[in-house]
Amino acid sequence: MNKVTLEQLIARKTQSKQDKPMMKEIYSEELEGTILAKKLPLEKFCDILDMEKETSESAFKANCMLIYQSCEIFHNTELIQAYGCKEPYEVVRAVLNDNFWDISTMAAEISKLYGGKKSRKNPGEELKN
Repeated sequence: MNKVTLEQLIARKTQSKQDKPMMKEIYSEELEGTILAKKLPLEKFCDILDMEKETSESAFKANCMLIYQSCEIFHNTELIQAYGCKEPYEVVRAVLNDNFWDISTMAAEISKLYGGKKSRKNPGEELKN
């Protein structure tokens, strides 16, 4: 095990800013294509995660909100009106035809922007256990 030095920690500050991705293309099985997602401020990401309770419904809503907040394409007023959505984030589930697994997978891919290679668990996996 290597001992970390002060110089390494200072160098890490500069390197980490350059290495961390701020945008990511995520694939949608339902749309058969990719959508550009941006990294949200950590506080906003945590607020969305806090929406998840112990139910699949709350996790699904949080996943839709994460995708909506991260993907500018869903912010288009014309798109929201075309799908007749009352709440703007509902456009995600409308466009993706309530495809639970696609939405969960897309949210997991966006979550990878926040560190590590591990993805968030799909809410359905927790129900199986």
